[in-house]
Amino acid sequence: MGPRWLLDTLLWSIAVLLVVQFVISQRLIYPFDAPDERVHFARAYDVAYAPGEVKLSSSAGKVSVGAFFYDPQPIHDCYGKPDCLLPSSTSELTRLRLHQFFQSDSFLGAAGSDNSFPYSGGNYLHLMPSLRLAGLLRLTVLQAYQFARASSGLLFLGVSALLLVSIWRQRLNASRAFPIALLGLGFWLPSSIFLANSVSGDFLVTGASVLIALFLITASWGATPRIYRLGLVLQPLLYCMVLGKLPYLPIVMAAIVLTWLRCPQARKGWFVGATLLSFGWPLWWYVHSREAVLQLFQSQRGDWVGARLSSAELLEWVLGSMGTLVSQAGDLYRQMVGVFGNGPVARLFLPEAFSLIHAVLVLVILGSVVVGSIQASPSWRHGFLGFRPPRDAVVSLLGVMLSYFMICYGLRVYWTTSYPLDGLQGRYFLPLLPWLVVAFEACFVPHPEIPNLASPLPSAALLPASRGLVNSTFSRAMCAVLVVSMCQLIFYLKNIFHHYSASFL
Repeated sequence: MGPRWLLDTLLWSIAVLLVVQFVISQRLIYPFDAPDERVHFARAYDVAYAPGEVKLSSSAGKVSVGAFFYDPQPIHDCYGKPDCLLPSSTSELTRLRLHQFFQSDSFLGAAGSDNSFPYSGGNYLHLMPSLRLAGLLRLTVLQAYQFARASSGLLFLGVSALLLVSIWRQRLNASRAFPIALLGLGFWLPSSIFLANSVSGDFLVTGASVLIALFLITASWGATPRIYRLGLVLQPLLYCMVLGKLPYLPIVMAAIVLTWLRCPQARKGWFVGATLLSFGWPLWWYVHSREAVLQLFQSQRGDWVGARLSSAELLEWVLGSMGTLVSQAGDLYRQMVGVFGNGPVARLFLPEAFSLIHAVLVLVILGSVVVGSIQASPSWRHGFLGFRPPRDAVVSLLGVMLSYFMICYGLRVYWTTSYPLDGLQGRYFLPLLPWLVVAFEACFVPHPEIPNLASPLPSAALLPASRGLVNSTFSRAMCAVLVVSMCQLIFYLKNIFHHYSASFL
């Protein structure tokens, strides 16, 4: 059994598992299953139909970014149980049309998209076409939700297909295919798959981050002109999607810097202008919703919400954020790897064994690549202690670290005053994983096509035997990564079948 045959088998197996998980998730997961799902649905509706309005309901103290307020109780009744699947005679959501539900006078002033800051509409852009079409087709609330959820899942399949095709295209050069496989490993985590089969805006931020990283990695290898131009044109739109959550601003800035360094065409006026425009909508959203959200959170938690931190409080925040990462590292990793969103499944499954095995496998894979690369390069072998990380790796890691602190800062300013920080969840770090891959790729993958890239692995100086050793190491590690990805998908399917009792027809 040759390596190429093994690689093709793994890629096809993952493709089949991805399609199966999409079908199973769409059929078995109850509508509006997670507690935040109804709020995400309302936000997405507001973005699709009234993206230019911010309102505060004085009667309930709720914020709605968009024109409509609604009573969430009919949706809330679906949480954690298949009530939405009842016949139309007993289920209100199967009778009311989408617009009828959101615009009915009986729902006005009750509640809305209640914490729009620091969120913007950018992370719901993938749901706008499906919700607009649902309105034109006069679908019911339940039909519109299922339509939107399916569109989100199909987008997940599209990004996954792009990753698989990219790995296959680079199959003759494992050192290039390996970082793409790492992107897939982070994208195909069970927690990410669960979000992708919902209407949560978190999925789009993760998917956009993966696509930006994929472009940066493949652009440095001299991608075909057509793919290169298309990827570059899409970058500003992807920036807008990632900026759907303000704490991810640093990784967007890192993406802009790396695009500028790796792609000479990004220094032209059209790209600079398009990049500046991508900040327009998110910044408008944050500015116009901040005051209303402050009123909401202050009424719920106290006047300390949104207050400027003193020097002592800033120091406490920095130290507390680092302490939180150390004290909760294991739990955060478990949440990224094996917890499904923030709903009943998250509370039911505690896969510590799976998470531990997963962490060990990932560390072994990365360690083998690092050791193999060092052994193959005389300059690394003799000068490793004096190694200076390349410029691209520094930019990527700096973006990751700053985004982590911005996440912690947002929690401190709007959510909690205690340390370790309450409310920190592993899924917040899914969009940061691609940037760890970019940093890894900058350190250990040669870039012979672009001489101005700083890389500590001088591939041009490698002997043919050394090149073969590096490629062989990456080939074995890539197959191992794909096997771990398959285990993730199987673990996801196992738990979905175990938790949801609805019959698959």
